[in-house]
Amino acid sequence: MVKKYQIEPPQLGIYITPETREAIKETAGKRDKERIAEIEKHLHDELDKCLRMIAVHEITGKDFIIFTPERAIGKTRALLELCVEYGALYVTEQHEINFLEREAQQLGYTDLPFMAISAARREGLRIRTVLKSECVKLEKVREKFGSTINIIGIEEI
Repeated sequence: MVKKYQIEPPQLGIYITPETREAIKETAGKRDKERIAEIEKHLHDELDKCLRMIAVHEITGKDFIIFTPERAIGKTRALLELCVEYGALYVTEQHEINFLEREAQQLGYTDLPFMAISAARREGLRIRTVLKSECVKLEKVREKFGSTINIIGIEEI
């Protein structure tokens, strides 16, 4: 009897050369506050559409992720604003929580629901949707919260 093995296709993604990463970093350093605010508003609006769609259509267990290699485009601010507007749980890595709390304070936000992914667990939570920062990988959030939670956020590539 011959054993058959199922071969998984390779995971494909976006390849970015070191030169492109350097150009992204250089461009980010040249962006002025007005341009950052403009991009942040666009990010906010796109993620907000996802949150509204989830509420209207009662979606369960979907990922709504913006993938980007960009720096200095207001990703954190967009997610913080959504956290305030919807009271959504904001999941990140432990090392980012202090940074997020300082950023939230600068924006006038207090007592936002941040959770380190290392401490995350689904038991006792009555939530359908979590926000994820770019610091924590989507697979890690999905693993911690299971298949019925909606995940909205940004993923660094």
